[in-house]
Amino acid sequence: MKKLLIISILCITSIASFAQISRTFWGVTLGKSNKNQVRTALVNRGYSVQTDDDGSLFVNVNNVKFGGAVWTYVLFSFVNGCLSRVCFQNNELQSPIQVDDVYIYMKMSLDKKYKRYYFDLPTEEGNSWSNYTDGKTNILLGLNTYRYTRYVRLWYEDVALREMQMQKENDEL
Repeated sequence: MKKLLIISILCITSIASFAQISRTFWGVTLGKSNKNQVRTALVNRGYSVQTDDDGSLFVNVNNVKFGGAVWTYVLFSFVNGCLSRVCFQNNELQSPIQVDDVYIYMKMSLDKKYKRYYFDLPTEEGNSWSNYTDGKTNILLGLNTYRYTRYVRLWYEDVALREMQMQKENDEL
């Protein structure tokens, strides 16, 4: 009986560990990889990497494929030298597919994989937001309008690093 209980606990634990939100993209991991590792991984994939004013790395091309969609812009942000956020973005001017269709496809795909982590966010007219979180990783999928242009965005972020960044910003006040 004791053996059966131990085996059951191990099975449940192993299933739960596989059900977490993905934190690794193209060989780099949220909360672990540093800027040099991210740059190297992107260059090895054939992307031209640029550095933003705030130190973030970005790829600005029309053929970044991820999650079954083509993205026109990908941003990698860092907190204390660790990868904290990956943001995939597409806009209606550059997208080979309607951004509304990309949003619907990504929402269906994320629901299929992460439905139990989903919760609604307040929306404004013409904007849609979906959030998934397992307490360690957030996924935010958004469809919104900025300066008369429609965008679809997919963010993966490390919860602990996001909270650390927010605390740092609040301490500045």
